Amino acid sequence: MRWLISASFAATLAACSVLGQSAPGWVTSRPTLPACGEEHSRYGGSRDVAIRQCLLDAYQAGRPAELIVSDETIEGDPLVSIIRVLGPRDVQVFMDATRDRYGSGRWEEHRCDSLQPVSAVNQPDSHLPLDFVFVEVGCHEVTRT
Repeated sequence: MRWLISASFAATLAACSVLGQSAPGWVTSRPTLPACGEEHSRYGGSRDVAIRQCLLDAYQAGRPAELIVSDETIEGDPLVSIIRVLGPRDVQVFMDATRDRYGSGRWEEHRCDSLQPVSAVNQPDSHLPLDFVFVEVGCHEVTRT
């Protein structure tokens, strides 16, 4: 029992450090989902294929899952995205653009119809790196007041 409490506490601390202190309650109090992991990358850097595949597999199986991605813009500004599979055809994305000087400057929520394998959406004129594994499709921003 002591180990479970410690593991849960450690996961909460890790999430807080990635999310920063500016995360609104609707992000920090989101329901817990099975975690695929956290990816930390730089602009143009490689992606963690295994944890990205975990999220795509969960989506394709209709299972809930979550992936946290720490990235940066081309200018080097930090971005954090929390990509959540809630069920079939229901993907939720929280994005922290508070430190993106050319972005919205706020936390955003998007809902998407699906996650699609990069190999299924790549066109001759759009070569997404295969290590992205998936792309969000049919997304719209959710208005928060």
